Amino acid sequence: MAEATIETVYRVLPQRIQRKRAKGFRLPPGAVCVLRPSKWGNPYHAQEYHLDAAMSLYSQHLRKQIAAGELDLDELRGARFLACWCPLDKPCHVDVMLEALADA
Repeated sequence: MAEATIETVYRVLPQRIQRKRAKGFRLPPGAVCVLRPSKWGNPYHAQEYHLDAAMSLYSQHLRKQIAAGELDLDELRGARFLACWCPLDKPCHVDVMLEALADA
């Protein structure tokens, strides 16, 4: 049996942060923008689908893309932060991405 290392026992997930338009705002090192229209962005607008439905649809969309090999979560494994415009006190597609990363 292989010896367990800290890397195999403990996986650190990125943190969700809010991107801002404030003057002087800079993304911290290790941050990945997962905004629309990037491949990680949520194509389902909360204003159009309602927030709960948009989150559910994005979850299905993300998992289908991963299963089809169109997205690779390994691209996000080295990230320290995932940045989106959503307020931190509201649900966001980044939460869905973090769940998928934790499950993988």
